[in-house]
Amino acid sequence: MAEMSKATRWQVMQGPVYAQYSAEFSRLCNQLVKMSKEKNIDGAALSYMHLTLTCISCHKHVHNTKITAGTSIPRERE
Repeated sequence: MAEMSKATRWQVMQGPVYAQYSAEFSRLCNQLVKMSKEKNIDGAALSYMHLTLTCISCHKHVHNTKITAGTSIPRERE
């Protein structure tokens, strides 16, 4: 997931809020790896849960920002 977030395709918008979400995602991915290597199940579970909540919050931010700006959100083809 951390490698995936480095791709240019990942950067769907600019701005400090989006940059903060991206940084938090990267930090939490690293924390999840660290907890896993330490075999800290509770720490890994908490990191994963926080990572998931960060994703949800960021997706809401992007969606709301795009709607406010009146732009469409591109969808991936299946």
